[in-house]
Amino acid sequence: MMPADSYKSVLNCQRTRFACTVALIKACLLVICVAFFYDVDAKPIKKVVKVIDGDTVVLNDGRTVRLLSINTPEMAGKGRLAEPGARLAKRKLTDQLLNQRVYLEYDVEKKDKYGRTLAFVFLLNGVHVNAMMLQEGLAVLSVHPPNLKHLSSLTRAQKNAEAAGIGLWGMADYQPNAVSTLGTKAKGHWQRISGTIQEIELFKSGAKLWLAPSTYIWVYRSNIKYFPALEHYQGKDIEVRTWVKKRQNVWSLLVRHPSQLIVKP
Repeated sequence: MMPADSYKSVLNCQRTRFACTVALIKACLLVICVAFFYDVDAKPIKKVVKVIDGDTVVLNDGRTVRLLSINTPEMAGKGRLAEPGARLAKRKLTDQLLNQRVYLEYDVEKKDKYGRTLAFVFLLNGVHVNAMMLQEGLAVLSVHPPNLKHLSSLTRAQKNAEAAGIGLWGMADYQPNAVSTLGTKAKGHWQRISGTIQEIELFKSGAKLWLAPSTYIWVYRSNIKYFPALEHYQGKDIEVRTWVKKRQNVWSLLVRHPSQLIVKP
């Protein structure tokens, strides 16, 4: 028979081993949990639970995320039809992101005026989803200063799609139109308008670059610093990429960044 002291010693040793085993299991579980919610660079990992359209998703934490620096055609809603290419863009984003784990990268502005989170979205394999949508021709560049991250790669992705004539770039609705064709009613979607800068007017709040007596490009004063000297555009043939609005019986084309003004050779 084992002496009482020896028995107690063995029992204490077994208890110590058991406690160490439990502690090790807990540590392993903790590591697994951390690995599930964070990537190797300690970026918070989220899951996409809903795709609203080609540039907006909902995460499992309840946040609505608007993909930064791109724009896709609008889906149907509020009495309007879906814009050309809207369903294609949503389908692509759904295929890529729905129920997928992603991480976000932010720029200067974290929220837009609607309360949506502004972010660049990445899959865990490193694919930059914003750039992918441009590369596929299903989105267009839409830069809102001061958010200028990834501008070079995003611009390159759009140029590739445009050169290949794929996606929106191959659709009749998104081909360049002369400023003279605006008429009395403009299309509601993003457009490409061609013309020559006839005159430049500077105001306290911004600048007007006139394409025609009834059409001007508007640049807010706060955004002028992102452009070359505006005189650079005088007399140049350009293509404006934006939305067209009616302002006091003339057409106004809002431009926030030089990427929206393409100077023709």
